[in-house]
Amino acid sequence: MARRTLITTIVAALGGGMVLFSVLAVVLTIQGTRQATLAELQRGFDRSAALATLILDQEIEGIQRMSHEIMRLRPLQQAVLEGRQDLAEHLLLRQAQFDLQGVFDGLIISREDQARWVAGGFAVYRREALLEWLSRQHEHQGGLSDARLHAMVDEDGRPHLVLVVSRHFRDPDTGRRLGSLKGAVILSDRLSLFNRVRQAAGLEGLGWMVDGQLFVGPLPADALLSGAWPRLPPAGQAGDEFIREASVHIARRSLSLATLDQTPVMVMSVADPRDEARILITVMTLLVTVIVIVMSVLLLFLTRFVALPLRRLAEQARLLPVGPLRPLSMPRFHADDELGQLVNAFNDLIRRISIHQHELDRMAHYDILTGVPNRRLLADRISQAIARARRNLSPMAICYLDLDGFKPINDRFGHAMGDRLLLVIAERLKTLLRADDTLARLGGDEFVLLFNHLDDADEAHRLFERMLTAVAEPAILDGVCVRLSASMGVTFFPRDDHDADTLIRHADQAMYQAKEAGKNRYAVFDLDQSRRQQTRMEFIRSMATGLREGQFLLHYQPRVDLVSGRVTGAEALLRWRHPKRGLLMPASFLDDLSGSELEPEMGRWVIEQALQQLARWQAQGLRLHISVNVSADHLLEPGFADYLEAALARHPQLSRESLECEILETATFSDLYQAGSVIARCKTLGVRFALDDFGTGYSSLAYFRSLPVDVLKIDRSFVMDMLEDPNDLDIVESIVGLAATFNKEIIAEGVESMEQAAYLIRLGCRHGQGYGIARPMLPEALPAWIRQWSQRRPALAIHLGEGLTGDLNISVAVRGYQRWFEGMMLSLHEEPHQPPDDLFNTRFVRWYNGSGSARYGMHEAFADLWGAHLRVHELLLSLGERKKAGASPRQLHVLQSELLMARDAMLACFAQLERREALVGR
Repeated sequence: MARRTLITTIVAALGGGMVLFSVLAVVLTIQGTRQATLAELQRGFDRSAALATLILDQEIEGIQRMSHEIMRLRPLQQAVLEGRQDLAEHLLLRQAQFDLQGVFDGLIISREDQARWVAGGFAVYRREALLEWLSRQHEHQGGLSDARLHAMVDEDGRPHLVLVVSRHFRDPDTGRRLGSLKGAVILSDRLSLFNRVRQAAGLEGLGWMVDGQLFVGPLPADALLSGAWPRLPPAGQAGDEFIREASVHIARRSLSLATLDQTPVMVMSVADPRDEARILITVMTLLVTVIVIVMSVLLLFLTRFVALPLRRLAEQARLLPVGPLRPLSMPRFHADDELGQLVNAFNDLIRRISIHQHELDRMAHYDILTGVPNRRLLADRISQAIARARRNLSPMAICYLDLDGFKPINDRFGHAMGDRLLLVIAERLKTLLRADDTLARLGGDEFVLLFNHLDDADEAHRLFERMLTAVAEPAILDGVCVRLSASMGVTFFPRDDHDADTLIRHADQAMYQAKEAGKNRYAVFDLDQSRRQQTRMEFIRSMATGLREGQFLLHYQPRVDLVSGRVTGAEALLRWRHPKRGLLMPASFLDDLSGSELEPEMGRWVIEQALQQLARWQAQGLRLHISVNVSADHLLEPGFADYLEAALARHPQLSRESLECEILETATFSDLYQAGSVIARCKTLGVRFALDDFGTGYSSLAYFRSLPVDVLKIDRSFVMDMLEDPNDLDIVESIVGLAATFNKEIIAEGVESMEQAAYLIRLGCRHGQGYGIARPMLPEALPAWIRQWSQRRPALAIHLGEGLTGDLNISVAVRGYQRWFEGMMLSLHEEPHQPPDDLFNTRFVRWYNGSGSARYGMHEAFADLWGAHLRVHELLLSLGERKKAGASPRQLHVLQSELLMARDAMLACFAQLERREALVGR
């Protein structure tokens, strides 16, 4: 403790002595420099004051002389005499361009017999307040002297030093004064005066301060503007005070000029004397010498009291668990002493830590099994590649590769075989990489490849194909031939401009698309499709919110017996009362709902709402059947039959047959056998099933055969056109016959008129629904509609009994042909003329070569139909060309007459065919 106190005392004494010595040297240097600067300033002030007085007197004499020159301008005298202010100003301005520029700041021109008028000056500065003051001086003081300096305060309270010049015009004959010319010069604005004083004095810095305005030279300007001016000593002192600012010394002194009303002040600055630098160098040299001596003494102490502790620390350092990451170099001549032992201990520890860090880095950035980079290192390399691609404008690709069928191989042959197979695949993929590419394994059988500089799209696609081919090659492991394939997703940058994690996720999404498309292929990520999917997900979330907030509701469309007119049931149709878009139909949201997780939940809500409504109607004495739509995913959801049973159990007062589930025929069932089993289980509960939109899908007969449904519903697209298109009529007739053969109930959707209902009855379909019967309505409105409908039943029976004679197929073909012909004629009469659509009547041609040929092909009149149709087509084509060519009205009238005759011939062929068919029927 005593030794430490002694060291502290010595070091403190030396430090204090150094500080005192430094302060003394600096004080002496500043005092010497101050004395030299003061002497320099005094000499400069004495010389510059005399020069300023002399130059100011010269300026006054020059102004007087120039004012006399102005008075000799005869045109100017005439302009003043005539009171022409514009001409006087023009002459003064013109003269000022030559030799009087900058002399007068203001001008007063007056006539003795008129009121004074004041004109603006023609120099740089305009002083209206000064001119008004001059005019008042002339009125109140009875005139001004020829040349005199005055102190003036303007309307803002600021002082100005002005030189006033006054001259009068007199008549040469009579001597009478005709007018006067008065001018004023603001001396404080005369920069030329200051510049002349500064140049004549030969000083580095000189300022001229008059009327509170300071004009400074280039050297002290920054110092004065930064705050040095307020710190200057007052001008009334002896002049031996100054301040130091930056590298100059600044002082001010008042000038006594007899002709001035207000004393100007001279501001000066001089550079530091040359002796100051020499003094400072000497002082700094002494300070450095003292510091070197002190440091030598301290080094002796440190060697004595630091070296011995280092020997003890060297032994302890060998046992330290951590140390610096860079090896220490061995000091010269210390290999065997305690310092060398300490360095050796540290370096040995560093080597062990480096080996450990290398192993940790490998584990953190590389896959343990294959040795390729892992997800962390891959993300870093993709980020670097993105920056490089943006800088070089070169595209790159990220490929997400997943092995098809790897799990069965791993389960069959064991994990050891699976690991060896992954090593083989990794080595194959490495051979396809270029110098800047990267292969990474994310885990399991998933790999990601980064390809840089893919400028050629064809080259990229060939590279992807080689990757799939390399994976698909067979591998022989322990005598076992193993084959598998790969599905790969690809996304390109900068087309897909996102960060590393997003690019990997997009490639993963494209990989699942490749798997869904059949595997052993690659798919490119579609950014637009991803945005649409994101928009769809947001829309589904809004639907989920609407379902929770009660925005959905059910409308009900009645179903009637067309023969008896009795209302047999109603179909529940979903509606969405959107808070912003209003009431939405199912077509605006069901496509987005299909296949989502919300779809089964929505289906359960519909079933529950329909059962509750059935219970309310039954309590009112109204007994109906309700049909609800059930999607394929909802039907195949595990526990659908159990849920339906529980829902029916919550309403024991309802008849089980009163609920009917409709399945879209266009729905895609992943397992028809499972769907049939679920329907059979639900039918044991008493629930009926209907196949909706029958005839519009590609698997109608397969669904009809595999699914135990009770009802077939004819799609509305066939019913709507059945009175004009005989092909649709044949389809409706075929569906009705199929239902009758298999003892299924048949219902027609889209009944728009009672005429359609009459045809449906004749074909054998007696149940229907559509806008011709009733539109979907709220459940509260259905009982009132049923009462109103019951009053129309007699009229309905009478209407349905009309027009049920004749061949339906031929009558529909005639109706459709007439509608087509009328449309062609309207198109030909339109201006400007446009070629009509469907000029060859494709609907008739399809019927003629299809079901029409099968029904009536044996009749000779059926063959005549084709010839008559060709004649109608030929005349229509000729009429359109003649009208386009600008034929005369008479020519067009002749062609129209021939066209109508051809149309009548076509209808006659239809009538003959119908008679022949009637004779054959008898």
